[in-house]
Amino acid sequence: MDYRVEMKPLDKIFEKILSAPLQDLYDDIYLLDIMCEIGIYSVRESFIESYHSIYDRECISPDGFMMQKRLEVLEFIKYIRNKKIQSYCEVGIGKGGFFVLVTALLIRYNKDFQLSVAIEPKDIDLDFISKYCELDYFCTSKEVQESEELDLCFIDGEHTYEWVKQDWESVGLKSKTCAFHDIKHEGLPGVVAAWKEISSDLPSLEIAHTPLDIMGIGIVINRGSI
Repeated sequence: MDYRVEMKPLDKIFEKILSAPLQDLYDDIYLLDIMCEIGIYSVRESFIESYHSIYDRECISPDGFMMQKRLEVLEFIKYIRNKKIQSYCEVGIGKGGFFVLVTALLIRYNKDFQLSVAIEPKDIDLDFISKYCELDYFCTSKEVQESEELDLCFIDGEHTYEWVKQDWESVGLKSKTCAFHDIKHEGLPGVVAAWKEISSDLPSLEIAHTPLDIMGIGIVINRGSI
């Protein structure tokens, strides 16, 4: 397969977002281009052909740093950018692309942003973020202090019912707003089941773009309003 996108290092992406004119960060095309520079990670051609829209395929590379659909991420960004968010936690940061993107944007959208929490068992060097806000690392969500309250959480860790519920109970419930990835993924029934159970009792919304049987982002509100 011919991978056409040329990714940039995550620290360069981070600095680019921090130095961009603020109006650019409200422009859909600019944000989609930034995501393309981060790169959509995939190494299996069958996965690319089956699960990514034609719109995303120019951004796919085995060296990419994200594993999401760009249009779903764009809707998520547009949802959170007008919220007052001072702290962010991501469970399962993977290669770090989505975590860097969201943290950088939250710093720009919120002048009082203070804390970003990365939960990932693998060792990933993101210390460049700590120059701009407090940065905490944990291997699992259970390590986060009980007293830690968060404004926004994104759960995309182990994709089983038990792990999603553990992450929800450990950090999701402490967050004013909690998002979940892969809520539409037919191949991850545990995630789908956990999402349906959690969202049934709380104000919620879903973000999903074709193909509709994979990925998807769900948002629940613990405190506040949709």
